Amino acid sequence: SPSGIPRSASFITVFCVPISTPCAAFVLGEAGADFAVPLLTGGVGLATVWQEQSGNGKVALAKEKVAKTKQQISKAESFLGRGTLSSSEMPTCLAVATAATTASVILFMEAIPQRLWWVSAVLLGITMGATMVAARRQKRAAFYMKQASRSVGGTPPPRSRVGRRHLWIAPLAIAVAMPCDLPRR
Repeated sequence: SPSGIPRSASFITVFCVPISTPCAAFVLGEAGADFAVPLLTGGVGLATVWQEQSGNGKVALAKEKVAKTKQQISKAESFLGRGTLSSSEMPTCLAVATAATTASVILFMEAIPQRLWWVSAVLLGITMGATMVAARRQKRAAFYMKQASRSVGGTPPPRSRVGRRHLWIAPLAIAVAMPCDLPRR
């Protein structure tokens, strides 16, 4: 409680004992007061010690809960940092894949000698590799985000239903199967 007195303390120990100690000499006489006053003051001392132990126990319990919460938060922040590091390479990979695809399409569409067509195939390989690395990084980042959510007792977001695991290869397969547009055919 805010006043420092435990809620389980009885009315007698809180109010009556401090008042009855000075009044004991008048009520009980000198011989009775010599017997009762040490008992009352010892009881007040024991009540004070009990109150202090109770307060220290509650403070220790609160500190333990705060420490556990801070530990959960630091664990979640660690997972979020790992997820951020995992996803940091994705824009570069996707930019490399886009540049390689664009160069491959330009080389295919322009009239270049047949002996340079292998460059277009190499560029498609670079596109596939960069896209695979970006997909793997995305999966790793999603894993770390789920772990961060679980570490603080949350539920991770549901998986996306947009596509399956290897759906990213469909545009590449279509580009390889039909590499040129209709007017050129």
